[in-house]
Amino acid sequence: MLGYIPKGYIHDNPWSCSRNRIAPRRRTAVLNVFPPKDPFAILSMDRLGPLTETTTGNVFLLIIVDRFSKLVRAVPLAGVTATDVSSAFCRVWISLYGPLDSVLTANGPQFASLIFQCACNLMSIQNV
Repeated sequence: MLGYIPKGYIHDNPWSCSRNRIAPRRRTAVLNVFPPKDPFAILSMDRLGPLTETTTGNVFLLIIVDRFSKLVRAVPLAGVTATDVSSAFCRVWISLYGPLDSVLTANGPQFASLIFQCACNLMSIQNV
């Protein structure tokens, strides 16, 4: 019995079984890239937290990054309501560098809120 292989165990093409076992690759969409053209024209924003509470009561960070120069501002926040995020954005970025062309944000409720959208529309900022 040593070395016995049952009939039908070996196929003519040994790769046919492994090829059929692999799932076909899913079709994916092409990645849209937003290349920065000028400094302070396109920003990326997101919130980070909750983190450990500081002595001043801040628990969250609002991260603002200029996509051209890679300038980063981290704004400490006690809460992440739409009002807090909009006022911190205007206080920290708009008051120092002026209005910009567009802002790339996550789909968080504070960025999708009517308050943040109106603040962007008031300054003619496109929210991507």
